[in-house]
Parts: sequence; structure tokens; C-alpha cells
Amino acid sequence: MIARMSFNLYSDLFLNVAAPGGAACLLEGKTSSTRQVKPSFMQADCFPLNLYFRTPGTLGSNSTAVELAALTIVLGAKALDDLDAATLLFSASGFVAIGEGDELHYQAVLDLNTAEIVAALGSAKSMTARVNVEVETAGNAQRLTYQFDVTIQAQAYGGEAAPTPGTPIYPHPSLLLTKVEAAASYIPIHADQARVRWNPTTKDLEFYCDELGKYAPLLLVVRDGVLVVTPGEPVDV
Repeated sequence: MIARMSFNLYSDLFLNVAAPGGAACLLEGKTSSTRQVKPSFMQADCFPLNLYFRTPGTLGSNSTAVELAALTIVLGAKALDDLDAATLLFSASGFVAIGEGDELHYQAVLDLNTAEIVAALGSAKSMTARVNVEVETAGNAQRLTYQFDVTIQAQAYGGEAAPTPGTPIYPHPSLLLTKVEAAASYIPIHADQARVRWNPTTKDLEFYCDELGKYAPLLLVVRDGVLVVTPGEPVDV
């Protein structure tokens, strides 16, 4: 029996608590290795974002979870080429602690369906955003900021109508006939169907007879008031 896993709509980021500031603050999952590829998000997506705060161990070992007791988490981002912008591209707050022990993380909903992202992307296929994750004390009297870049990909689908089928709809290859010039006839392109052909001269559908080594049409005729199928005159291949 094949085990089935539930699909969960969320995204995970793992932060090295000992590396506030630059991109080195991101870890490869629960490992102690620095993440080498920047995260990528899709414009207009909306999902729970899980932030794991971790302390790296020795090389090759996993990191350990860190609890942010009595601290507040705020996330905000701007376009990398417009850090002086008056408004954020996207933000998230209200992070709540979920899980225990090694599964402890902090979750909030990240909404990337903003007018600011649409304007910043313009006609571009993607853009780079700089993200700040601030861990603050009460009243924001003290804080540490973890900063990294993410790629925002432009949506290719925004609820547009389905494409219009071509006219005429192109037939399946198994329904196509290919012309045999030497015999001035047509046969299906599949070898296992080549025992049937269309004769454009007589306008008959012909079937190959092994014993005669010839093709013969099947004709509809009326006998004694009854419509019957009868073989026609065999023709050379």
C-alpha cells in the first residue's frame, strides 16, 4: 500500500540566531549549513510562513531550536533597488509559537497579493526583494534584525479564461491517413493498422486479404430489401 501525505500550504524559513544582518542568516533546513540559494516566492500567493530560529551545531550536525520568550517578530520587505520606498512590498506580523522542542517555530500569514508588488514588478518576470525579520522586545526598545534577499516571481495565471480550441481541432495521430504515392491510396500511419486503406479514386475503404495478396472494398448493397455488406472486386496492392 502506498502511503499518502497531506499537502500543506505553507513555506518554511530557518534563521541562524547567531548571524543577524546579511544573507548568512538563512540555514538549509534544520542543518547547520548556510543556505546557498535565496528563497523564491510567487506574486499574489498567500500562505502561512513558518520561521524557525536555530542555533547551528558542528559541521554536519543539525541545528537546535531556540525559543523567543517574551519577544515579538515583525517581517517587512522592500524592492532591493528601492530601499528608500515609503511603503513596504509586503509584511507579516502577529507571529505565534507552534510546536515544541525541535519542531518549535513561529507562524504568521504572508500575503503577497499587494498593489506595491504589482507596481514594482511592472512588466518584469521577476524581482529581488530585501526582507527584514526583526525580533523585538516590548515596545521595540531593543531589536535584532535578520536580513536576506528573496526572489518574487511574476504570476503567469491570474484567473484568465481558458484558451480557445483551434479550428478545426487537429485529429489524434491514430486517425490520420498518409498517402502512398505508388499505389495512389491512403493508409493509416500506424503500422498495425496498415491493413486498411482509403482509395481516393474509387472512394472505397479497402481491406487487405492475405490469401489474395490484394485489397478489396466492402460494399453496402440491397438484397431482397435488406441492406448487406459484401466484398467488392479485389484490386492490386
